Parts: sequence; structure tokens; C-alpha cells
Amino acid sequence: MNAYSQPAGVTARDLLDVERIRRDFPILHQEINGYPLAYLDNAASYQRPRSVLDAIRHYYEHDHANVHRGADKADAVLRNENLLLSRQAE
Repeated sequence: MNAYSQPAGVTARDLLDVERIRRDFPILHQEINGYPLAYLDNAASYQRPRSVLDAIRHYYEHDHANVHRGADKADAVLRNENLLLSRQAE
């Protein structure tokens, strides 16, 4: 048995919780012609899980501003800290 094999009698569906994954992607809650939407990734775009959408929304609602044009010193320091943290995550 190697890193890519699975125990006998165990299917990929047993190992992969498809419904849990579908719940993470809002677009997959849709139905098309009465069938659940199935989305296959492509080179032009990709779907984002809810956690990423929430983080982007938080950024635009609370942090989006030019780092070097803060309204006051505290604001500028906070934005600069967030910028540095985001660069560490890369």
C-alpha cells in the first residue's frame, strides 16, 4: 500500500465528504433544471469558499484604504500592520 492507495472496500466517497465541501461554496447551493449545480474548475476563474468570501467582505468593510494615507496615526499603524500580516501569509 502506498500514499495513493486506500484500504480495500473503501471508496473515494467514503473518504471525501462531498456534502460538507458543497456547503463551503455558496454557488453550489443552486439548482439548474432541477439538478444540483456541479462546477468544474477552469483556467479562467475559480470558486471561492465562504471563509474567503467572508475575509474579503471584512477587508472591504473595515480595512480597505491606502496604507500611507490614514486619517490619523492609529489608523495608519493598524493598516500597516494588516498589510505586513498579509504579506507574511503569502
